Amino acid sequence: MEYHGIGHVVFTNTDYAPLNVPLFPTQLVESFLNFLIFLVILITYKKFINTYKSIGIYCILYSIVRLILEFFRGDKIRGFIFGISTSQLISIFLFLAGILIFVREYKTKKEV
Repeated sequence: MEYHGIGHVVFTNTDYAPLNVPLFPTQLVESFLNFLIFLVILITYKKFINTYKSIGIYCILYSIVRLILEFFRGDKIRGFIFGISTSQLISIFLFLAGILIFVREYKTKKEV
């Protein structure tokens, strides 16, 4: 793999990616965004003092990141359902689960 400046990488020796084609570095961007999500959770954890709310926040933020980055991947082999990839479909369910977790824990704390 060679890095050719801002915006793309070129794989030159792999069985898993197209060779000699500039590709958007989704793995690098996802790693960076996951680190930002970690910082958000680290900062908000002290405010919420609730592990479940932190899990809900992670599910919400990660699913948004994954949903968007899947548009840049361009690997059709991973399957498509209703015009979206399998990973995007999973991200939608993960987003909804995160919302449910966060709302449930928010309501639980208000009742106490």
